[in-house]
Amino acid sequence: MKLSMSVLLRRSVFLRGAPFLLVFGLLFGCSEPTASPATAAPPPVDTADEAASTWAERQVRQMTMDEKIAQLFIIRLNGYFQNTNAPSYRETKALVEEFGAGGMMFGPGTPMTQLTMANELQRRAERPLLVSQDTEWGVGMRIDQATTFPPAMALGATRDASLAYRVGYATAQEARALGVHQIYAPVADVNNNPNNPIINVRSFGESPRLVGGMASAFAQGAQEGDALATVKHFPGHGDTEVDSHLDLPVLRFDRARLDSLELVPFRQVMDTGVASVMTGHLALPALEPDSTVPASLTPNVTSDLLRRDLGFDDLVVTDALSMDAVRRE
Repeated sequence: MKLSMSVLLRRSVFLRGAPFLLVFGLLFGCSEPTASPATAAPPPVDTADEAASTWAERQVRQMTMDEKIAQLFIIRLNGYFQNTNAPSYRETKALVEEFGAGGMMFGPGTPMTQLTMANELQRRAERPLLVSQDTEWGVGMRIDQATTFPPAMALGATRDASLAYRVGYATAQEARALGVHQIYAPVADVNNNPNNPIINVRSFGESPRLVGGMASAFAQGAQEGDALATVKHFPGHGDTEVDSHLDLPVLRFDRARLDSLELVPFRQVMDTGVASVMTGHLALPALEPDSTVPASLTPNVTSDLLRRDLGFDDLVVTDALSMDAVRRE
């Protein structure tokens, strides 16, 4: 189930020009009557939706090109105590106040410090920041004293999608309490390679349908828990023997193979409804002839495959740009 339009507009869409334009069109398309004009009136427009749309449109219209580009960047910081005079904190503050970054992603930290920093940086930002966090097995994956759940493969072994839903919901509720809007989960990679050094138990399993069902349930729970779910690592990091944190994995199979295996769970999650997709740093020579260019940086994957072929029109983010798979190329 997708988040309500007003939540999406207030919390994320105004930070991205293209998704904003799309969702804005869908919003007012919903007011078309479904019966004869002579017998049915359009449903009333939600005033909260309308106000959020108007504000978002105005913000985008007022931005310079440099400001729009800055809004595409999400800066990473930890949620442990930092003196306000520390170089790392001063750099973060400058990226928010001077550069105008669009969001921030918290790494490890403590509940009170993360919440305090999130509130302080929001106060300093000219436009509201989109706050995100990697919480695949709960907020406890990053934050001290928060809830930690079993990894995805343990949930997949139960074959019980309701458990994945409950984990997604609880994770979202804790994340929202700490100032986080977007969580980087669930993982929809099919772990069909036993030599995979990085996905492994982060995947729900080796069956595309199982992975798709569990990931869809997690995403539904997270979004009903009031967070933006992010399915990853598109178009699939399961059949690799290289850790993309260290080097660039190369997927040497064709589009037919992708359609029959890797893309199955992603399609399932998208059909159910998910707010965001994260692209992985993976080379696919069948789609991008230059095997040094990762999927995250080629329009052949992000535009042609994801948006045109699969019809995904919402928020797209890359995996971390600090990873060697993208830094070395």
